[in-house]
Amino acid sequence: CGLKDFLIRGVLDAAFLGSRGKWKVLDYKTDAIEASEVEKRAGHYQAQIDAYSLASQKIFDGKIEEIVFYFLTPRVSHRTAITAEFLKGAKGRLTDLISKIHLGEFPANTHQCPYCAFNRICPEERD
Repeated sequence: CGLKDFLIRGVLDAAFLGSRGKWKVLDYKTDAIEASEVEKRAGHYQAQIDAYSLASQKIFDGKIEEIVFYFLTPRVSHRTAITAEFLKGAKGRLTDLISKIHLGEFPANTHQCPYCAFNRICPEERD
C-alpha cells in the first residue's frame, strides 16, 4: 500500500505567493506553549507538515517554498523549507505511516495524550 492508495484530507489555513514566485503555506496553531517549546511541538506535527508539503507541491505546480506553522501563543513561527530532498523524505515518512495504520500498527504515543483529540476514549493507561 502506498500514498496513491489513500485519500488524505485537510485544509490549509492560508497560502501566499512569495517574492520569488513560490508559494508559502501558513497554518495557525492554537497550542498555548512557551517560545522555547515551539521546535519540539512542531515535531509533533511532522505528518501534517509532510502531507501539506506533498499536497502543496501538486496544488502549486512544484512552486512551493515553505510550510509555516504560526503558534498564536507565543506568536512564534516554525518554518520548514521545501526542497526535493525534503519532499522525498516526506513521501517516505507518510508511506510508512499509512502502511502501519493499514496493518493496525499504531501504538499509543503517550507523550501526545494531552493534545490528542481521542484522549477521553483511549484505553491506553496514562500517568
